[in-house]
Amino acid sequence: MSTKVDQLLSGKLFQVKPDETIAKAIGIMRNERISCIVAVDDQAKAAGILTERDVMRLVHHNTDLTQPISEVMSSPVLSASADTSVFDAYEMLKCGDIRHLVVTDCDKVAGVLTHSDLLRAVSMMDLLHKKRAMDVMLPTAARVAPDDLLFDVIAMMVEREETSVVVTSQRQPVGIITERDIPAIIEKTGCADGVSVADVMSSPVITVDLNVSAYESSEMLQQHSIRQLVVVDHDGFLVGLVTQTSLLTAFETRYVEHMRTQLSHAKQRLSKSVLLTNIMNSEIDSAIIALDEQMVVAISNPAASTLFSYDDKSLAGYTLQNLLVHGHFPSLDQERIISEVKKKGHYRKSLVKGNGESTLDIEFSAIKEGDEQLGYLLMAKDMTEHLQLEEQFRQSQKMESLGTLVGGIAHDFNNMLAGMTGNIYLARSLVGDNPTVNERLEVVEQLGFRAAKMIQQLLTFARKDRVQMKLFGLSSFMQEILQLNSVVIPENIEFNCDIPAEDLVILGDETQLQQVIMNLLNNAHDAVSGVREPKVELLLNEYSADREFISRHPQLDVKQFARLSIVDNGCGISTQEQAKIFDPFYTTKEVGKGTGLGLSMAYGAIENHHGVIEVDSCEGQGTSFHIYLPLVKEAGRSQQLEKAFETIKGHGETILLVDDEERVREVGEAVLTSLNYQVLTATDGETAVQLFREKCETIDLVILDLVMPRLGGGEAARRMQEIRSDVPVIFATAYDREEAMASTTLPESCTLLLKPYQVGEMSQVIRSKLEGSGDKA
Repeated sequence: MSTKVDQLLSGKLFQVKPDETIAKAIGIMRNERISCIVAVDDQAKAAGILTERDVMRLVHHNTDLTQPISEVMSSPVLSASADTSVFDAYEMLKCGDIRHLVVTDCDKVAGVLTHSDLLRAVSMMDLLHKKRAMDVMLPTAARVAPDDLLFDVIAMMVEREETSVVVTSQRQPVGIITERDIPAIIEKTGCADGVSVADVMSSPVITVDLNVSAYESSEMLQQHSIRQLVVVDHDGFLVGLVTQTSLLTAFETRYVEHMRTQLSHAKQRLSKSVLLTNIMNSEIDSAIIALDEQMVVAISNPAASTLFSYDDKSLAGYTLQNLLVHGHFPSLDQERIISEVKKKGHYRKSLVKGNGESTLDIEFSAIKEGDEQLGYLLMAKDMTEHLQLEEQFRQSQKMESLGTLVGGIAHDFNNMLAGMTGNIYLARSLVGDNPTVNERLEVVEQLGFRAAKMIQQLLTFARKDRVQMKLFGLSSFMQEILQLNSVVIPENIEFNCDIPAEDLVILGDETQLQQVIMNLLNNAHDAVSGVREPKVELLLNEYSADREFISRHPQLDVKQFARLSIVDNGCGISTQEQAKIFDPFYTTKEVGKGTGLGLSMAYGAIENHHGVIEVDSCEGQGTSFHIYLPLVKEAGRSQQLEKAFETIKGHGETILLVDDEERVREVGEAVLTSLNYQVLTATDGETAVQLFREKCETIDLVILDLVMPRLGGGEAARRMQEIRSDVPVIFATAYDREEAMASTTLPESCTLLLKPYQVGEMSQVIRSKLEGSGDKA
């Protein structure tokens, strides 16, 4: 079994809090002669690291050393658990191009592994005996002259990332300056300006002949507590440097030998016949990996390579730590895995990729042959799509709750509006020919019905799940929904609309199109949030498909479209992002600001309408979304415009008005009385049926609220028609028509008035029912 990194740690761990000053951290490093210092948080976890190389860079840039260390430390910190093998640690140092590896125990900082620690690894010294200084030295030592300026030397060391420079005169070494010397030099001289190398260099220089063994060179480094040893030839001329890093080149040989041994060991210890019975079909999406007792891969399926971002079909020979590092997943405590599998038979955990783009569910279990444990079976599955579907379900649940909430609010609000508009009608009849008062009352009445339309739009928005294709004009539709969508675009954003007076008629679902437009307007609002003069435009026009458009969309079999464009001058969308924006769950918004479902749902909705949606954007220059919907020309010409209803009075007939809302009932009674009807009232369906049973011969018509306590309007009407089958009935509701029809057993042909209703419309419906003919509402 290979040496673990916690066995190599030497010396005391020095650490500081992230809010300590840079000067204090440098002072500790200088006084304790250490090459780095770790910044730890309140939970003793590594928050950052400051190394000698960092200090030299700070000095070069004249950094204010009174700043907190958190402003300049390297973060996040590359770390390894205490049970990481020395070979895995070497690979992490090598791949990360670093000289300090923070070692953790239960996520808390336990020490720092350096190159000098690795040199003490088992079987390293025998390798050094076999090599000479010339075999392990760096042949390209940086050289400077004694009269060179210190400021220029520091700049050169920073730029070339040199750990030291050798001062030479006539090719012979006369001094040396290292990273570790820089803080002490600056403290002594005050600054580097005007100081020559000769003033501050370490001299005389400790040298070694190039033919001396690498082992003896290593001993000299330890004996003199230095990290650079100058190598000279028989004439005393500088030929290179032996450093702790260069000595590690001998370790490369041992590392290769180790990998070969691990592969051979895995093949010997793991029986393929046992493995194949534990590994499922290789074509499944889950990764299946067999590991030996040292957590080295013996065999794996292709899905494992995909999940951990390898091009190799087989991961044999890689360690568990290799897989996690390469796949950008957090490291795992191998001792805990072994303990949990031994105790519970399995170990399970979820891992989130470093960039947060995917989540992995992993489970370890034992591989056994009889009573002998051969290794571990690792099964891993990408749970990202599953979690995204869960999020989509949660969103749909939220929308369902919103629909219920909106429906309840709309019911109460429409009842209030019914009372208000009815009283306005009565007030107008009382003031006579006073034009000023009539004008004011008419404005209030119009506001009431406009509020009712907005409530209807809210109900349409909440009714997401029903697709109802019908002919309607886009121009009038846009005018209506913009009243609701005005809340999406606040007043600080310039919002321009260009909608033609002539209706462009399409066959579509108003609910879906409203949701698409609201989503695009909301996206435009977000896109211009950081712009100095934000601007959003909504344009509607008729479009005849040209040859280029047809070539882009050959599946379309029409050429005349209504084109709806939503344009902003916001941040824009990159070319790479444009290729993905209609994909489900793809979003460019920060976490918590978007689900990535809006544009994909918009794309699907426009496809349902046999249309297309296009995006035209450039980063920093804004975005335009264009929606093309097929026109229905003939139907558009025959559509009837809304007309005002003329009020028709009654002939003294008796009407039974049933409503549980007192205000609606009182104003309804007053309005019907003003229309020359006799009015009886009831507060619920049960009371109404009893009253009808008593006076059924004198009641000419019944107006029933659909939803009431004790007995609803639908059942009350059925019981009344059992008493007298020819009694005409009009239903009224403050709910959405579709919602009301869906929640009761009323026939599609029933007469239904929506509150608040216009008095003229209601008077015509009443006459139509009393006279036994006419259209159904």
